[in-house]
Amino acid sequence: PLPPSVTNVSQVGCNPSQIRVNFSEDILCSSLSTLGTEFIISNGTHVITGIASACNSGANAFNTLILTLQNPLPAGSYTLTVNNGTTPTDNNTLLDVCNDAMLPGVPISFTIPPQTPPTITQVTKANCAATVLKVALSQPVQCSSISPNGSEFSITPGLPAITSVTTNCSGTNLSTDTIYINLQNPLAAGNYTLTASSVLASDGNTFIDNCGILMAVGTNRAFTISTTAAPTVTNPPAYCQGATANALQASGINLLWYTTATGGTSSSTTP
Repeated sequence: PLPPSVTNVSQVGCNPSQIRVNFSEDILCSSLSTLGTEFIISNGTHVITGIASACNSGANAFNTLILTLQNPLPAGSYTLTVNNGTTPTDNNTLLDVCNDAMLPGVPISFTIPPQTPPTITQVTKANCAATVLKVALSQPVQCSSISPNGSEFSITPGLPAITSVTTNCSGTNLSTDTIYINLQNPLAAGNYTLTASSVLASDGNTFIDNCGILMAVGTNRAFTISTTAAPTVTNPPAYCQGATANALQASGINLLWYTTATGGTSSSTTP
């Protein structure tokens, strides 16, 4: 029979500090050293701090395991080689359930892909008064990396005061790709730039995506606050003196009617 072999090596999800190793057949748990000394990753010194497999739950054999590294692997090409274990109780490679040993020194190539940090893709006003800004992100970021006071953000010119941020983070929803910035005062019409930085952030970081990648300090997005045109009357009604006026009609949501041109008392009832 053919000896067991490694069939594939890859990072776990988007976490380059965890490496998944697949085997051609079941491997005896008793042939695996507790410190994973059989495994060597090329292209630098990479310390293995943990191993997870079916052995952890009491099985006698496994065909997949996960190596946890002390530090994440940078993007690039690597090889994984299985040699004889070096612990006092393990001087073999890995054994299948028939006690056939894996051939030592066979390198298996794998690649760690580059990771793209999150960015700000769009900034728009979320209400008519421009006291709330909607910030869209390129990918979800961890809710725990967002400071409730919005201290990661700054707006130029003028550095308008940010009072807080709100998100849809709640319960099991642990990440979000949208953040709402609440401002102390409305933004006047004009051109602005929103910048994310960890310098003033109360939690000491920018935003961290679900792969553990931080948004780069200084990430920014230009945006414009345009003037909201006041509604106009397109068809002024004409009445004979003493005639009964018809109720005014208007389209829109949350409309309020006022008793004077400026200020006055508002009412949702159509006059």
